[in-house]
Amino acid sequence: MEALSIDSVEWPEEAVLHMEESRAKQGVRCPVPEEATEAALDVCRVVRVAAAGRSLKVVGRSASTGALIKVWLWPKDLFNGEWYGGSAVDANGSDENIYERAAKEVPDE
Repeated sequence: MEALSIDSVEWPEEAVLHMEESRAKQGVRCPVPEEATEAALDVCRVVRVAAAGRSLKVVGRSASTGALIKVWLWPKDLFNGEWYGGSAVDANGSDENIYERAAKEVPDE
């Protein structure tokens, strides 16, 4: 995972609509694409492989809102670190524990 770069996230309209509809059905807050992108670019983010190795699940903190968000990314251009946003939701307690442990391991700049 170290060599895998996440430098930008593009949110296709259909992904945003799916995310908004899903969160509305669940009755939970829907992170906006800008917050989800900030979370995916968080220096302390936790990255895991999801969906049978075809996508990533990233847990990070939005710089503008402070919300901890789980984001699903699909490859656009791996060589250049470009990704499509697939979905996002506020992180749960398990995600928060994993994120906090990882954040402690990131050296101060």
